[in-house]
Order: sequence, then C-alpha cells, then structure tokens
Amino acid sequence: MHTASPSPYQIPIRGMTCASCANRIERRLSSLPGVNQARVNLATEQASLWLTDAASLPAVFDAITQAGFEVASQPLSLGIGGMSCASCAARLERVLAQSPGVLSVSVNLATERAQLSVLAGLPTQQIDEVVRRAGFEPRWPQTAEAGPVAAPSTAGLSGGPWPWRRC
Repeated sequence: MHTASPSPYQIPIRGMTCASCANRIERRLSSLPGVNQARVNLATEQASLWLTDAASLPAVFDAITQAGFEVASQPLSLGIGGMSCASCAARLERVLAQSPGVLSVSVNLATERAQLSVLAGLPTQQIDEVVRRAGFEPRWPQTAEAGPVAAPSTAGLSGGPWPWRRC
C-alpha cells in the first residue's frame, strides 16, 4: 500500500506575544489527526505544517482559533469568465472552497465575480490555476501600474456595448 508523503503548508497566525503562545499552538496542532509535523515560529508569526491530508486544514484553523489566536486572512475579489448558468457558479464555488488556503468563497453568476477570504500571503497564481482547471477564465482587477482597462469589444453586437452571452 502506497501512502502519500505529507504536504507542507504555511499558516499565518496573529496574536502571539511570547514563546508560550507559540508552544501552546504547536502542541495543539501536533495532536490533530492528519498533522504529521507542526512547527510554530513566533518571530515570523507562521505555523509550518506537514499534513497527510488537506482535509485536515479546517481542523487546523479551528484549533488555532480555539487556542485564542487568529488565522491571518486577506480578501480577494476577481471576475470570472465563462459561467453561463447557476450550476457553473455552484461548481466553481465548490472547487474553490476545497482548495487549500481558501477560508471562504462566494461566487455570483449575475456579477460574474468571486469573493474569497484566503490565508494571508496565498499566491494568487494558486487561485488562478484552480479557476482555470475548473474551466473558467479568471479576471483579476487591474492595478494602477498596469494602466486603464481596455473596453470590451463590441464589434458585431447591436443594442449597446455589453458583450451578450448565449447560455
């Protein structure tokens, strides 16, 4: 029988003030099923975990919160191209919710947007890859350095500047 090797995860933690805080979190995390190894660094405010199953992540987040600390998160918002029905939105929401590092997600078909809460520092490339693998096109907001967003092409459309879709 082949067992998968543990996967590394970096979890940012807020609220630690001393070595006892870090040790308390490390002990709690080490005792969880699915956690192969846990190390908590007070200076970097990070927990380094090796998990045998990504499904253990919610238990990890709960253990940190129950110990009196906060899993550092950040909001992300992105446009989604290629959704044509409620099933598309529900499928993408389900796939994103199961992705490591995603704490919560809401996908709105009408606005073609996804609102996520993710671990602080999670690379946006990871979310980009998940969205693309699910068969959709991620549309990240433009930054000030990137310049203005080009208007969508209206060639061949009548009745206004909106790019109409067929379901």
